Amino acid sequence: MLTNTFLHAPGVGSITELQLWEAGIRDWDAFLAPDAAVPLPRGRRDIIAPVLEESRERLAERDHRYFARVLPAIEHWRAAGEFSDKLGFLDIETTGMGGSSHPTVIGLFDFADGEFRTWIYGENMHEFADAIDEYETLVTFFGLGFDLPVLKAWDPRIQWHQIHVDLCPLLRRVGYRGGLKSVEKQLGIQRPDEVDGMSGLDAVRLWQQYRRGNDRALEILIEYNREDVVNMVRLLQIASQKSMAFCGWTGLQPTLLGL
Repeated sequence: MLTNTFLHAPGVGSITELQLWEAGIRDWDAFLAPDAAVPLPRGRRDIIAPVLEESRERLAERDHRYFARVLPAIEHWRAAGEFSDKLGFLDIETTGMGGSSHPTVIGLFDFADGEFRTWIYGENMHEFADAIDEYETLVTFFGLGFDLPVLKAWDPRIQWHQIHVDLCPLLRRVGYRGGLKSVEKQLGIQRPDEVDGMSGLDAVRLWQQYRRGNDRALEILIEYNREDVVNMVRLLQIASQKSMAFCGWTGLQPTLLGL
């Protein structure tokens, strides 16, 4: 979907992008073809063309930082498939809300190798900043409002340079409202009985129990966190399919990430 995107070019909004698609200008190559019948005035075409040329070059160089910078935040999903070999689904648990709170568990599902990775406060969480720097694309649920700011405050070494798909506003735009668990239920996604129905408050309590010596509480907390990140894979697929329809794209099959 990335090469079909024109929204990052100057003066191109959703209406102009749809106009281009409907005229058969469905990707960067079609726009830049010498004989292209682009339905825009010459002056606008001359402004847009250099951006698309640079976009082709940046994609060939796998410069994810460029697309993270130029794409509108809610449209970062369009680039996820191009950088899926370094894609992570991220979620954190904390001690609660407020200035004295801190992360307790960080969970990340690596899409490329199917591995679930965990960082635990007091054990290996200091390694997270270096680990996350390896990723080019991140998927969260309300990460822009919670996970990323919390992690940045906890460890200023973290640099959020990735393409970032925040599923919360993306799903809201296509009609799914509420928190992560609510959206999962709306879409028929079931969790294992042991963690089904658990909330963020339960996660805080489990951490407190673990700190008092209950190792089983940590195991349940990690499983709860694992469900958060693994289920986001399906949510990204659904959000991308719905978003294609929302933006008016009908010429591409919804095969994002090969799902």
